[in-house]
Amino acid sequence: MQITEDKKNRLIVAITVAAVVLIVIFIAVIIYQMVEMVYIKNRKKDIQDQIDYYQEQIDNSEDELEILQSEEYLKEYLMKQGYGWETIK
Repeated sequence: MQITEDKKNRLIVAITVAAVVLIVIFIAVIIYQMVEMVYIKNRKKDIQDQIDYYQEQIDNSEDELEILQSEEYLKEYLMKQGYGWETIK
């Protein structure tokens, strides 16, 4: 069976079109993956910033709690509320 020139040209065009479509699909997948990686990297940075912020808030609150629970603060608070020195002791 002989392949005519016309069939040969059609086969070459079909192979070329299939290769180009395949290359375009691969490029689209690669671009999608790169965009997804950038999004995940940015999201990770945002979450880490939030973690750092809340950790700082916890540390500040713990310091504040220690101050509020200290004996000196409690004595001062009671004095401001009108309790005398004798009732504080």
